[in-house]
Amino acid sequence: MFDEARGKISIGPQGTVIDLRIGVSRYDQIFALAFVIVIVLNSVAFEASGGPTAVEFPLVGLAIFGALVALIRWIGRNDRVALLGMVERAIDAREEAGPV
Repeated sequence: MFDEARGKISIGPQGTVIDLRIGVSRYDQIFALAFVIVIVLNSVAFEASGGPTAVEFPLVGLAIFGALVALIRWIGRNDRVALLGMVERAIDAREEAGPV
């Protein structure tokens, strides 16, 4: 769930253009979606079995997952600035267009 930098390099009319995107990777997004789907499907199966915690199970699972994602995002709250700085230093470039 940490931010990553990804992009492509192309030739523009005024020189080299780097289209850089910084954010959560698609794999992490797919994992998060799959995890939520598994929790929901398990809750349906749990409810069908008539377990005593059928209602609490999905809520607790989603709450723990949400808290974990929030913690990870809070830890990496400065990643965008750090990644942009690393890319700028690595290729000796500067940002001309604002974030998209």
